[in-house]
Amino acid sequence: MDRALQQIFEAAFKSHQAGRLEEAKEHYSKLLRRAPLNADALHLLGLLRHQEGYSADAEGLIAQAVKVRPDVAVYYENLATIQRSRGALAAVIDTCRIGLGHASSARLESMLLDALIEVGDFSRALDLLDRLGRTGPVSADRLADRALCLFRLGRLAQANAAAKQALSIDPGNGNAVSVLADLASARGDHRRAAGLWRRAVTGRPDWVAARINLGVSYLRLGDAQAAADSLASMPIPDDAGQAASLLNGRAAALRKLGKVEPARRCLQAALALSPGSAEYLANLSELWRRLDAAYALRLAGWSIASDPHGAGGHTNYGLALEEVERLGDAVASLRRAIALSPSDVEVLNNIGSPLRWLGHFHETMVVYRRVLAVDPTFAPGWYGLGTVQLTTGDLDRGWAGYDWRTSGEHITKPRPFRMPLWRGPSEPGGALLVWGEQGLGDEIVYGSMLPDLERSGVRALVECDSRMIGPFSRALPGLEFVARREPSDPRLTADDVTAQVPMGSLARWYRARLEDFPAEGGYLKPRPDLVEHWRRRLAELGEGPKIGFAWRSRRTDGVARRFHPPVLEWAPVLTRPGARFISLQYGESEDDIESVRSVLGATVHKFPDLDLLDDLEGILALSVVLDLVISTGTTAFCLPAAAGVPLWLLTPESDFWMLGTDRYPWFPNVRVYSHRYRLPWSSTIGRIGDDLARRLQGAPTARPL
Repeated sequence: MDRALQQIFEAAFKSHQAGRLEEAKEHYSKLLRRAPLNADALHLLGLLRHQEGYSADAEGLIAQAVKVRPDVAVYYENLATIQRSRGALAAVIDTCRIGLGHASSARLESMLLDALIEVGDFSRALDLLDRLGRTGPVSADRLADRALCLFRLGRLAQANAAAKQALSIDPGNGNAVSVLADLASARGDHRRAAGLWRRAVTGRPDWVAARINLGVSYLRLGDAQAAADSLASMPIPDDAGQAASLLNGRAAALRKLGKVEPARRCLQAALALSPGSAEYLANLSELWRRLDAAYALRLAGWSIASDPHGAGGHTNYGLALEEVERLGDAVASLRRAIALSPSDVEVLNNIGSPLRWLGHFHETMVVYRRVLAVDPTFAPGWYGLGTVQLTTGDLDRGWAGYDWRTSGEHITKPRPFRMPLWRGPSEPGGALLVWGEQGLGDEIVYGSMLPDLERSGVRALVECDSRMIGPFSRALPGLEFVARREPSDPRLTADDVTAQVPMGSLARWYRARLEDFPAEGGYLKPRPDLVEHWRRRLAELGEGPKIGFAWRSRRTDGVARRFHPPVLEWAPVLTRPGARFISLQYGESEDDIESVRSVLGATVHKFPDLDLLDDLEGILALSVVLDLVISTGTTAFCLPAAAGVPLWLLTPESDFWMLGTDRYPWFPNVRVYSHRYRLPWSSTIGRIGDDLARRLQGAPTARPL
């Protein structure tokens, strides 16, 4: 460079350093007009244009500098930096590889390694690390990168060793800690993962990804409250991607806590920051599924369009299809999700439900066994397999799988008692704590095993719904009953209580065979004074048999619709002359009763002074003076069934409580009308109506009661 050009260059560089960009640009341009192939001027003008926000111009200028002087490492370094700033990682990789072919540069090596890892090319990243390890000292950062690549390539033992070696050099190396945490999560050891993420956060409180992963570990541990608290305490990061990830994590925690609306708001905010995220769209679809299944379908469809190879979109599309009763299509979509993520137990497990509803019990069991082959500790898989085995009459293996319902919070939230689980009637020791589970209906059905417990001479106390204290105590004076509350009654943790058992698990000892079920129905006894009261009240309605009627639960999702037909579908029953129908339906039922009156011209009597939700003593007394009860599988049928009242039950063929029979073994006074999913409701309700007509006419019914 001659003296005149050197002076122009020095003036440009001085202005550039001083921040006088326009002045520097004029000098660089002047120099390049006179010497178009001056590499330093091209390079520095490129940096200046990048400072001004013109990255395309910057890349073009520096690329020209590279052509002129392909041996200058700093040109490649700055070109790769600009490319990275706009997210062009493939271009970064190419620039770094070409640059390293012409010049030695530790910075280019580092940038190439980071880009390869970021794009998920872990095999090439590992090759690069091997080359670097042969030419330079071993560092904790390089070992941590190596551990990450090995982990992503499935070489878990080697990843574990590399991460531990990194920590032996630098005990505070966060990347190595994160690999060990990911390894723990992969093993299902979420408690250790949470501990490692806590360690990472303690060392680097500003590490946003680690704090988010700590919250995710709490979620996997089943501690949604700890996850919500951890994630809620984090300020929203400035980086849009990290902010969206945090909001997504908060949504997951809130969803687990049942706070659906705040969870939806978090996901909407995450999508505002990352509008095309297939993951966030799929998660939002899940939150809308039960409120607006059609919108959930659209969201899942958008997720698939954004990422056709993402299992989440296909999973939630399938679940939304199941919600709108398109079970065959749901199975097809869930199969696509499994093909994309064959080792994800949650994805595998989802297909069990629609297969079961379609009556494909053998295939459903195959699915659950596949789930358990991937993760032998996955409680929903054992529970699903157990319930299908019970559905097909395999009680021995079915009850064993069913016992997994209390492992974690997937199905039944375990009670916070610390005494060991009961090992059966032969176990010596003190008092046995039996605790009710899932819901009032289950408690009443499983309560039919409490007389067996009493006859076995087991000293037991039973934690139950406070509404059942009176009926249970009257029927079973040899047992002690305590109302369930929070915190639990101190009596339940007294020194004489040495073992515990969830009430449904009594079946493993008292209902191991069909022959173990009672031959006669009814174990609950109503109060005599209330029986007389309701006998008089029913007499006031006039002549004719009095038939109790319950037709739905308070749930409104797809599963509920498969158990409970709309009330007007009951026309073949409710329009039979001569019967007087009495509502046993809890919750808001006035609109349905009015529809029956206005559309069918039939009357369903409801006593406004009887609380059909909480007054269980009144319901029990009313039930025993009814001639018959007709019901779907709602909690309302359980009290009449447990009192020995003749009861006709409409239930799906996949109802596992039938235990592979055509009856309801728990209560022999119950006649089952099993409904096949793909048939119209009229096919089964019509049979009920015909049997009712014969009963009202005094003729024998199609089957003995």
